[in-house]
Amino acid sequence: MVKVLNNAGVGSSTAIGNGLQWVIDNYAALNIRVVNMSIGNGQNYLRHEDYPGDPGGVRAKIQTLRAANIPVVVAAG
Repeated sequence: MVKVLNNAGVGSSTAIGNGLQWVIDNYAALNIRVVNMSIGNGQNYLRHEDYPGDPGGVRAKIQTLRAANIPVVVAAG
């Protein structure tokens, strides 16, 4: 388990990006086969166009994991 939020459930896009980078760096050695995230920021984003930029590189890191055949499942809200 990679924990990116504090005990109150508060964190940042940068922290999420850092957690995803850790998975990218370690998935082969640790046989990580899936990423399951449960996060929310109090807003609704239906399309990636609704979330400007790529804070923390989250979108790019998810794409990297998908390219490595590591499914990324996200529950937000």
